[in-house]
Amino acid sequence: KYSQIAINNKKFKNRFYISLSGGYSNLKNYDVFDVSTNQAIWDDRYTKNGSSFEIGLGRNFGNFRLEISYARENGRFDQYLTYLDGSITKFDPSRGKLHKDFYFLNTYFDFWKDRKLTPFIGIGIGLVESIQDSAPFIPAYTRQVFVKQFKAGIAINVSDSNIIFLEGFIRDSNSHITSDGLGTPNIYKAKNGFDSEGIQIGLRKYF
Repeated sequence: KYSQIAINNKKFKNRFYISLSGGYSNLKNYDVFDVSTNQAIWDDRYTKNGSSFEIGLGRNFGNFRLEISYARENGRFDQYLTYLDGSITKFDPSRGKLHKDFYFLNTYFDFWKDRKLTPFIGIGIGLVESIQDSAPFIPAYTRQVFVKQFKAGIAINVSDSNIIFLEGFIRDSNSHITSDGLGTPNIYKAKNGFDSEGIQIGLRKYF
């Protein structure tokens, strides 16, 4: 049985695969700063988890894999804290919806290639386009920024062409310029905006 697993793992080398995974994402709160004073004005908040979906196309080179992927996160920005007076503004459920489209180039390192259970780590770089619905005093907007992705997980070899996996991810996006929605000339910067972390379960199929 052990020898057959080792043979199966060797069959993955130099083969292409597709991967499909889904799970939840914890959308990270972030502060919005007045650029001229470098003072935090608001704390934008997400009080509920969002969803995450990712599809990828890759190639196995042995212990290393190279992959391009598209990921989609859906969630809702539903309240913010105003630091000036400590007030919290909550939104109607029809407001504040957002989704994020990620485009990644990922590389993975697989440990213990001759075992049925294979831990792995990964890192990716790419672009995220975040589309946010309007909220009180915040207009709807779309932003594109660079993003890094970090992953760690474990894969289970179930056949010579199918692997199921469980992974955790961190998506670390660059800051972006936003607005107060009031038409003022002030410039605001959302530091650590669009960041998230979560867990996905998925299937990797070789062909």
